[in-house]
Amino acid sequence: MLVGEEEVIKDTLTCLRFIACREDTERYRGQQLLKEVYNAWEKARRDIYEEWFFAADPANLQPRVRPLFWRIAEHIRRYLPKGVTKPN
Repeated sequence: MLVGEEEVIKDTLTCLRFIACREDTERYRGQQLLKEVYNAWEKARRDIYEEWFFAADPANLQPRVRPLFWRIAEHIRRYLPKGVTKPN
């Protein structure tokens, strides 16, 4: 859901709270509201697609390994502790 111009609210319960209405709530408010609803839907669709695209990229799914851990692994490979066999 969009609030203001750019903020996209992704929490479902918050979105539902914004769209809740009472029995006496008017159901239609004119062409300007309709235009704003379609604009909000386009922004929401774009946000959904960008989030999906990010999550679908394998590079974003792999954990980031800190350089320190790479150096530790190299050190252990180079100076294998006694009683530990080197994996194939």
